[in-house]
Amino acid sequence: MSNNNKTSNTSDQNAPSSETNSSWGGRFTESTDAFVADFTASIQFDQRLYKHDIAGSKAHAQMLNKVGILTTYNQACGLATYASYLAHHLDQQEIVILAEAVPEKDITQTDASNVHRCWTRLSSDHSALESAIESNAIGLLHLNCHYRFFDATSFPSLLKRLRARGVVVVAHIHNPYTLDHGLQALVQSVDSVVVHTPENRLEVIANGASKDVVEVVEHGVRCVDQGVAQTAREELGMKADTKAVVCFGFVQPHKGIDEVMHAVQAISTRHPNVALYVVGGVHEEDPSSRDYMQALRNLASSPQLKDRVHFSEGFVSEQTVDQYLCAADAVVMNYRSQYFEASGAVCRALGAGAPTITSTAPPFARLTDTVFHLTSGYPLPLALEQVLFNSQLNACLREGARSWADRYSWANTTRNIIELRKKNKKDRKIFVSCINEEKGAVPMKNCKATCIGCSKCFNVCPPKVSAITMNNNLAFIDSAKCIACGLCISVCPTKAILATFEPPKPKPKPEEKETAEVAK
Repeated sequence: MSNNNKTSNTSDQNAPSSETNSSWGGRFTESTDAFVADFTASIQFDQRLYKHDIAGSKAHAQMLNKVGILTTYNQACGLATYASYLAHHLDQQEIVILAEAVPEKDITQTDASNVHRCWTRLSSDHSALESAIESNAIGLLHLNCHYRFFDATSFPSLLKRLRARGVVVVAHIHNPYTLDHGLQALVQSVDSVVVHTPENRLEVIANGASKDVVEVVEHGVRCVDQGVAQTAREELGMKADTKAVVCFGFVQPHKGIDEVMHAVQAISTRHPNVALYVVGGVHEEDPSSRDYMQALRNLASSPQLKDRVHFSEGFVSEQTVDQYLCAADAVVMNYRSQYFEASGAVCRALGAGAPTITSTAPPFARLTDTVFHLTSGYPLPLALEQVLFNSQLNACLREGARSWADRYSWANTTRNIIELRKKNKKDRKIFVSCINEEKGAVPMKNCKATCIGCSKCFNVCPPKVSAITMNNNLAFIDSAKCIACGLCISVCPTKAILATFEPPKPKPKPEEKETAEVAK
């Protein structure tokens, strides 16, 4: 089998030999046993059914356009929220959710029929996941998970096997953070990597990714229906003259909510109608979160803050979060983190058109004048007072939020991801997995997947393309003509055809292998 551009001068040589009346006859020197020949005779059936067989193969190949999103899902975490928005805006394609298998108590709503819970964190057994990918005929696998969720050895091996079968694998890295063995193994086992910021792109390249496969796609923004804003305050029980300050998301020390409480206290003597709403609960995977929540409650019970701070703990529905953001006169994100990542929380605030105050932590640096940044000249109490009571400033921030939300709406973000998928498919070439040109039984012994001369790939290759020819009962693919449609991959019974960027390496001939072993 080879990728050399071997073609025959006659159409008869482009098809299996008719002398043996079997597609594998040319591979062996001895004639086929009469009983076997009679048992396997199928020409009379093939002549009547070949059109239907090809149509079925093409239909199966079309199924390979399915997108599988490997993610947490219907769970209380940012990745699950991101996946739900992404899947919703990919509704023009068939989506399969490959979700984390978690206890039922951790699932926030009933899974739809396209959700398959088939993997667990740090497991080296990926059989259920691999089976789900194959049974659902997934052609593009979108990894929407932290690389720390997976075993650094077995998971990259799985991705390489999937790519060998023609599956395009895209890794969506939300937070590269630092050099990490698991991240290095992951980014070198996929077709492309998606990150949210230019800084994240450099960090992924530092972890070994090729600069040509890393793409920056800004975090999507879900625009909240402004009809929610008209009724939000009333439904939440806020007084009409209350100046509402909102902090939302998991309650964790690095978010600096205690400093926001002190800022509210500092301006309350001049503005008694200011109230703080802490919308979110404890992050169970953060060991410091629960103690921090208790410390905030203790602070809120002080005489200066009593009745000024309100908590909405536990799981808060999407609708309720939208209401708080729309009702907010200011959203404060006083993060103390010192690493680049995309904040889904700030995207939510901007999608609601909320005037937003942020620290100068790296996640907010790219937002420029879309938010009001805290600085030494504008510490939190001063910044909060200005955003709440300077109507011109407040209006500018609302306009900036709406502009950002329109520019990076989920519709636009998804369009960018779809274009990335098209680019990946266009850039791939189809190569035959075994390029050992010896005939007879040698290739079968020397290679687990090898051509058997069945001609199925030849039959499904589009006539206008004609990239596949048959020579001596072996398939040859002309990479110059191939359009990487994947039809041949879908019908090959021995998985001898795979989609890769580079042709496979030649396998040593038996005598070469023996010589190498003797040399050892």
